[in-house]
Amino acid sequence: MKAKCSKWLTIFSLGLAGCMAAKAQNQAGVPGRITREWKDAAGVSIPCQIFLPLNYEKARKYPLVLCLHGSGEMKSPPYTAKTAASTALLNPSLRAKYPAFLLVPQTTIGWVKRPERKGNIVTAGLQSEGPALKLVMQGLAEVMKEFSVDADRVYVSGQSMGGVGTWSLILHHPDIFAAAVPICGVGDPQQADKIRCPVWDFHGAKDRTVPVACSRDMVAALKKAGREVKYTEFPDVDHSSWVPAWAEPELAPWLFSKHRAKLP
Repeated sequence: MKAKCSKWLTIFSLGLAGCMAAKAQNQAGVPGRITREWKDAAGVSIPCQIFLPLNYEKARKYPLVLCLHGSGEMKSPPYTAKTAASTALLNPSLRAKYPAFLLVPQTTIGWVKRPERKGNIVTAGLQSEGPALKLVMQGLAEVMKEFSVDADRVYVSGQSMGGVGTWSLILHHPDIFAAAVPICGVGDPQQADKIRCPVWDFHGAKDRTVPVACSRDMVAALKKAGREVKYTEFPDVDHSSWVPAWAEPELAPWLFSKHRAKLP
């Protein structure tokens, strides 16, 4: 399964993995929306939409959900990217039930570095943090300092290329996230033991863009490492598994119930 999975990984470096993502819509009319832009010395820029909790009060601490888009949003105008997670959590009923900060950053270069390959085996690079994710983490730190964010309830979810970014973030920052929801992404099973937060992974069995073996391998590796992991595989779904994933009624309650574990 690992060989079958790895031969598809260059899809992400070419920016095609999110080709079936929904067309971006400007959400400027959503109450509590502000925008920021984070830049590094090399000129990499990450526009970001920040959605404040409904009826935000500075004296109260709120959870935060970092939402990573797929490559279908890479060519969208700045500050218009959306994800299945942000769309679902901006639904008025969920927004009222689970008031939270939503961060929706946007990249034009991808979330991870281009993987190095030897035949069908990825040898390095996939899980290396590229400049986009480094800026996202810098921006996350700034938001947490400026606003009333509950540091023990910071979550991340991403679809397709954003699923790859989700696996990368929880691998490299095991002390930050309380839970993660990667959807049809690719992780590194050989480093699964470094992941500490609970994970609920989703994938479509008929995915021809990112083979379902990618999720099956990660879930098996996490279970072997004794980590908390849930896995939902949709038997008749293709690459767009983020649609039924965020229609799962237990997902939001599961996510917001999680608190950051204290690492040894």
